[in-house]
Amino acid sequence: MLCLFDGCFSSGFVCILGLCVQTMSANFTRRGVIGAGLGAFCLAAGAGIRYFALKEKPLPFKHIILLLVDTLRADRLGCYGYKREIDGVSRSITPNIDALAERGALFEQAISQSNWTETSMASMFYSVNPVITTDHHAFNYLPEPNRTLAVALDHGFSDQRLYTKIAIQGNPLMLSSPFAEIFDITSNLSGGPKVFKNHTTEPTKLLLYERADVLNSKAVELLDEAGDNNLFLYIHYMDVHETYSPVSRYARFVPDLPAYDFGQLRRDIKTGRGNDLLEKQIEHVNYDYDASLMFLDKQVGTLLSELERLGIARDSLIILASDHGQSLGERDTLGHGQNLYPEETHVPIIIAGSGIEPVRVRTRVRNLDIFATVAKYIGFGIPQHGESLYPLIEAASQSAFTRHREVFSCMDYPPNMAHLKKEMVISPAGIAYIVTSNKAMQPISQELYDITTDPAMETPLDNDGYRAGLKARLAEIRKAGFHRETRPNLKSKYAEDNPVRREQLRALGYIN
Repeated sequence: MLCLFDGCFSSGFVCILGLCVQTMSANFTRRGVIGAGLGAFCLAAGAGIRYFALKEKPLPFKHIILLLVDTLRADRLGCYGYKREIDGVSRSITPNIDALAERGALFEQAISQSNWTETSMASMFYSVNPVITTDHHAFNYLPEPNRTLAVALDHGFSDQRLYTKIAIQGNPLMLSSPFAEIFDITSNLSGGPKVFKNHTTEPTKLLLYERADVLNSKAVELLDEAGDNNLFLYIHYMDVHETYSPVSRYARFVPDLPAYDFGQLRRDIKTGRGNDLLEKQIEHVNYDYDASLMFLDKQVGTLLSELERLGIARDSLIILASDHGQSLGERDTLGHGQNLYPEETHVPIIIAGSGIEPVRVRTRVRNLDIFATVAKYIGFGIPQHGESLYPLIEAASQSAFTRHREVFSCMDYPPNMAHLKKEMVISPAGIAYIVTSNKAMQPISQELYDITTDPAMETPLDNDGYRAGLKARLAEIRKAGFHRETRPNLKSKYAEDNPVRREQLRALGYIN
């Protein structure tokens, strides 16, 4: 605005000066020829200055690229320390994700708000804690739209372009979730109820979703839809979600081990540990997970290269994250939705681009901090449970100490899928409190762990003081939860009379 005022003032001054010179010169020259010429020159100069001063200046782009890898454990990425022997060499299986981490901020201790996709993603997009308020997760804790990031993306500001919001959804079960409402374009190649249809080059009976290469192709195809707007691109990859069917290029790294049925193995593992066949099948699952991750990593690299080629990456905040982890045999469990231990809740968060310095952040953070960070990036403040990660990045770059953030996480499957509820609070001091409740929300068990000295949560603590304090804190978190009672209860979508939905859940191993 100041620049515009200065331009108008300057052009006006030159115009007035030109008129004065023209008038004065007319008195001293025949017919004012010289004065008229000089006056015309000054008028033209003033008009030129005014044109360039008033000309609309191009606004900078502030793209947001969210790469969400469903069911990705942080501890299977090379940048988090994981290595596996490949062709006789011990190395990382995720070089492209590692490269993204090397040029951005990697958060070593990020915890998801749930071990269930819909719960975790809703909390991520709305930046609020997923408080259990009904006999299952009905999303009635979510705030009104004008208290979410959607309003920031849907309204332009004086220094910002509008946003075109594109979701490339690889998880067809999430199309009815509330946060899907914020997108202008939602592409789900599985075609709604036909969730097992796929368009990959190597379709298999086990494959229940589109692979990353297909999602990437669709994303690139839709990039032009943004036009001159900012782009918010969200891709939800399902490649490391069960059931596993690695493509041939990476399946060769999987040894010849006994075949398994994921759903059956998930049940057998609870009672059959020690059985040689069972142990080899669990080993097979782990190899399949890694082979699927290798393919996914390659596709992440391909997409990032394409964004670089198109000139989008340089103006983007790029975020790679996961909704939850995956049990791969730990504690006699397989899959997710089993517990709130690190194998299911420790997730990667990597943020790169738009001035982010390469740094590793050791401070404990939450998935709901991701969109608080995006809100800060686009310059819009909204009430959230999450906090921006920018101060932690800056502090880590200066080797400064920052206090760990309190974590709340929950498991709240509907009652016809599981009858137990689990909630976890981790204090800034690193004491984790996990309470398991029945359908009536009556406590069945309470666990305590010091994750500073026992990050894997293997040795329970016995401390009544910690237990009482965190139990009281959990009650406060429940009470402070946002509520949106006008949102319809979504229990019906899990009902027995929805055979399509139940077949989807059964095929994915969520129910028997």
